[in-house]
Formats: sequence, structure tokens, C-alpha cells
Amino acid sequence: MKRIACFVLLAALSGSAFADGCAFEAKRDLALPAGGVKTLKLQTRAGDLRVTGVAGLANVELHGRACAASQAQLDALQLQHSRSGERLDVFTTTPEESTFKLFSDNYAYIDLEVRLPQELALDLDDSSGDIEIRDAGAIEMRDSSGDIKIYDPRGDVSIRDTSGDIRVEQARGNVTVVADSSGDIVIDGASRDVVVEDDSSGDIEIARVSGNARVGHDSSGDIRFRDIGGNAEVGSDSSGSIHARGIRGDFSVRTKSGGNRNIDYADVGGRVSLPERD
Repeated sequence: MKRIACFVLLAALSGSAFADGCAFEAKRDLALPAGGVKTLKLQTRAGDLRVTGVAGLANVELHGRACAASQAQLDALQLQHSRSGERLDVFTTTPEESTFKLFSDNYAYIDLEVRLPQELALDLDDSSGDIEIRDAGAIEMRDSSGDIKIYDPRGDVSIRDTSGDIRVEQARGNVTVVADSSGDIVIDGASRDVVVEDDSSGDIEIARVSGNARVGHDSSGDIRFRDIGGNAEVGSDSSGSIHARGIRGDFSVRTKSGGNRNIDYADVGGRVSLPERD
């Protein structure tokens, strides 16, 4: 996490109290009955997040470590919840102006671990911090900054991200990256289709997909397809190379700066359609 680097100088200047970027610390825990719940709506602000789906779990369990620069800021760091029909809402509260500032002691965040029944859908809004999700159900998430790692999701996955790397492995449904501004994207293993709709910068790698794989628009960075059971397609690409290997269906690139230069492919079972060289 980039936050750690921001506190290195503070730790040296301020002594052991700031050794781990946590002058004031407290636990924040919740255990909420999950009976009748189909979706967990989780809204988190600053801090790392780890989510694990557990078969047969009866509750949604949250274990947080709140850290702040002052007692007043720590008191403002809380976990709140509400229930609306089949949806359980959990959100973190933070003090105003709790963003991380280099050479400043103004910080407040909650590192959070969540355990939820495996069959629940997860609807996540996160501001900053790294995210790791394992063995959860369907996932829909929006994230501003920090790396995202998702392992063995049991439903469809939809991600909208501003910055940070994205990695999804062994998805049992469709995987859609709606938009990504910066950072690499790796999708390694999906039982259905994979779509990256809009990517601004960073490399894209899509591998071991049973269905189709498509990149709608990519501004910069390389694109790699490998072991695709259906078709592999790029709508438009501005810069970077495109590589395709082991495509059972068709391979197509509609438009690319420079035409078909920097495009290579092998072991394509269907038709190949590339733009003319400029």
C-alpha cells in the first residue's frame, strides 16, 4: 500500500507512536445476522479491505482496525449498518479532511476484514486502499485508488476503477471491467465471457477464458490474449502492441493506430480480421 511510504518520514520524526502510521488505535467489530439477506452493500473510505466468502456462515462478520492521528479522529472512525429488505448496508464513517497528506499528521483510516456467506452478492464502493476478495458470490464494485485482487468469485464480476492494478483469477461467471484509468489488468481464468470496456493506460492480459474475450477501447499499453475458448476482439487501440495465442474462435482488431503493425497472432482456429496498414 502506498500509504505506508507516506508515513516513513513521520515515523522517523515522531518516534515509536507513529512506527506503523497509527498513533491512536481501536478495534471496530460487527456481527450481523445474514438470514434473508441476498446482497451486502459495503461502503468503505480509506484503508485496506479483505473480504472472504465462507460456506454455511450465518452472519456477516466485520473486524476492523481503526487508526488515526488524534483521539477525536479515532472516535469518528466507526462502522454503521442498516437493513432494507434483502439488502444489508454497512459503511464506515470518517472525520472530515481525513485524507492522507505527506508531511502531515492528519490521517484516519480503517483496515477491514469481512467474512460473509458465500452465496451473498457483494456491492462495494471504496475510496482508497488495497482490496482482496476471495470465494465471494457476484461482485459489483467501484474503486478510486489501490490495487484490486479477486480470487475464485462464484458469480459475475463488474469493476469500475480509477487507479491501481486489477487481477481476477478463476472467475465462475462473466468478468467486466467497465472503466479503468490507470494500472495493469490481468484476468486469468473465467468460465464465461471477459470484457474490458474502456482502459486508459496500463497493460491488459486475458488468459484461460472459456467464452469470448473483448477489449472495447484501449488508449495505451499492450494487450495479450491467451487460451481463449471463443472469439478474441479489440474494438480500438491507440498505442501498444497486441498479441494473441491459442484462440479457438475468431481474432479481430477493428481499428488501431498504425494499422496492423505491432499485431501478432498464432494458433487461431477461426477467421482473422485486422485493419489495413496505415
